[in-house]
Amino acid sequence: MQDKEHYPPKILQDPALKALTQQNPLCADCEAPHPDWVSLNLGVVVCLQCSGVHRSLGVHVSKIRSLALDDVDPVDLALVSRLGNTRVNKVYEYQFPDGWRKPRPHEDRSARAQYIKAKYVWKGFTCIVSDGVGSAAGENNGGRSEIAEAIDLGVAGKAKDDKLGNSLMLVKAVMENNLEGALEALVQGADVDWTGGTENEKGRTPLHLAARQGDEVVEAVAFLVQNGANVGLRDRDDLTALDLATQGHHALTVQYLLKF
Repeated sequence: MQDKEHYPPKILQDPALKALTQQNPLCADCEAPHPDWVSLNLGVVVCLQCSGVHRSLGVHVSKIRSLALDDVDPVDLALVSRLGNTRVNKVYEYQFPDGWRKPRPHEDRSARAQYIKAKYVWKGFTCIVSDGVGSAAGENNGGRSEIAEAIDLGVAGKAKDDKLGNSLMLVKAVMENNLEGALEALVQGADVDWTGGTENEKGRTPLHLAARQGDEVVEAVAFLVQNGANVGLRDRDDLTALDLATQGHHALTVQYLLKF
């Protein structure tokens, strides 16, 4: 059957929207065909039925938008496109405990709700590790990534505090515009507003650092903001992320941050 039988004209006529639905032809949670709802912070495309469960969990868990009904910022669309169902599910569906499986498209709301809550709230299907290095970081470049090695050798390399190591992992991933690594770091417990590290004398958060780096990492800026980064935090120079983006003449980043 043709896409035009399943998607409204708005999606079919917008190249970015059409590409996103083609890249994600099945719901991330129940595998229903032709999903057209997105979670901006989780980076997944879901069906109408699963979107209702996402919405019921609150925006601190999932920020749901309709591709057909809402005007989604192009940067946010690029963020979801960069992540997408396959990459996100590698993290959130790493392994299923005995007795668990994905709900099927025909199943009722209670089955979906139980599964979606276990997946995103409890993080019950992820691979929680003790050294701050998860699957997304480790798979970069076919082996131990620079991010993983930075945790061993860098600012937090000798720390036993997992949250510290994961927060460093988040910083490194953001600076490399590695969204899958950033997602992994947050799942492992990174502090999205972390200002630690002996090299971080200005007390800058990951958002400060990404905004200062420029428009080439604007999707990482969006990822941090959508996942709760405090846009109003100031560094030791009394500068916000928006101030740093403005100083660097990073127009796309400035335009995005002005919305918040």
